[in-house]
Amino acid sequence: MSDNIIVKSFVDSFEILKTKWSSKRDAISLCISEMTKYDCDIAFDMWLYILKNNSDLLNKERDSEYLVSDLIEKIVETLMSRYDADENEIFIKDIIPRMQNRQEILSQIFGNTYCAGARRSSFNDYMPKCLAYMLLVANTDVIVNIMKLMSSNKYMKDITIGTFVMRSIAELKLIMEDNDISNKYSVTSDIKMALLNSLDLVRNSTEKAECNIAVLSIV
Repeated sequence: MSDNIIVKSFVDSFEILKTKWSSKRDAISLCISEMTKYDCDIAFDMWLYILKNNSDLLNKERDSEYLVSDLIEKIVETLMSRYDADENEIFIKDIIPRMQNRQEILSQIFGNTYCAGARRSSFNDYMPKCLAYMLLVANTDVIVNIMKLMSSNKYMKDITIGTFVMRSIAELKLIMEDNDISNKYSVTSDIKMALLNSLDLVRNSTEKAECNIAVLSIV
């Protein structure tokens, strides 16, 4: 079967399912993940559609059926599940660069999503991993942009920017335990400086000091 036929089939299926997120989110998430094997741009167009057309769910506090967190978590999880431990580099090369260049997706995820430490949250689980990967390949503008988006996110509750940064750095250190990654990628001094400068957005001085130490400890 040709790639063109497969892509058309995924697109046609998405068109049928795209307005049924609450009942068909497993199939939609899998469709987006599988599409990245053939056309990442179309896959991210699909994800953006889901985010924008369910934006009213993103900032709701109650999420008993996980409809909110799955808008981010289930899709990111299925994207990551494409790659086992030996294929992290493919994830870095294929997915993260496209994700970081999609301003509308970043705005929805980091600037418009409810998150609080007391409940299941995509900010707790998957988004620190995404930022960790971005620290390896992003330009400084992307990092500064993400920090500003989080600082303006009125739906962030007891999870602070500082907490998020420290969790991201912890994820980064786990990623860098993979020798194939650490031998090819590193956090540049420019990225470290951009992250340090962005810590001015951290209001609590104690937390800011902890973040400073965490950023400076990145090798």
